[in-house]
Amino acid sequence: MPREIQTEVQIANMALRILQSSPIGSFTEETLPAQTVRMYYDVVLRRCIGAHPWAFSAKESELQQFPQSPIPRWKYAYHLPTDFVKLIWLRAGQESGANIQNYEIVSGDILLTQIRPPAFIRYQYEAPVPLYPHYFIEFLVCSLVEELAAVFGHNLNTQAVYHQRIYGSYGALGLAIREERRQNPQPIQRRPSRLALARE
Repeated sequence: MPREIQTEVQIANMALRILQSSPIGSFTEETLPAQTVRMYYDVVLRRCIGAHPWAFSAKESELQQFPQSPIPRWKYAYHLPTDFVKLIWLRAGQESGANIQNYEIVSGDILLTQIRPPAFIRYQYEAPVPLYPHYFIEFLVCSLVEELAAVFGHNLNTQAVYHQRIYGSYGALGLAIREERRQNPQPIQRRPSRLALARE
């Protein structure tokens, strides 16, 4: 693996090299490899980001309230950030540890809840490539190979091999999560406070 991975094209070319395909110079090229990668890359990337609450792809934000809840049983609606991938936690105000479980996400960009403003979330987003740790890159490359193998004419055995390399014992995902936890130990989550529960 190269020492410094700076672009999505570099990551795509790592997968293409494994698949014995020609490398690409950009996702916008009118070549079969570029067109294929362009079709699958974002889907695979978002799936990999959503596989675990990676520290490099997490940030916090105060939600902007939506004018009216589209579903009557929910009192409040909020716009999710434009770079939202997956929710890690939702909190009423800035209460530390008061994670709220009662919510619903509709249309991919609206969060419904009983929490009145202000509401805060920690969420995963599509972080820039230079922030990717090496173990996440390994996981992403293996996932791209698994997804693209059939498209590039490889038999099902190639897909099965890479599926095992990702999800099997000591697979890329498990190793990545273990390394992530070693480098970024998570604080113990507290139970929701009485005030937070009362606001739900």
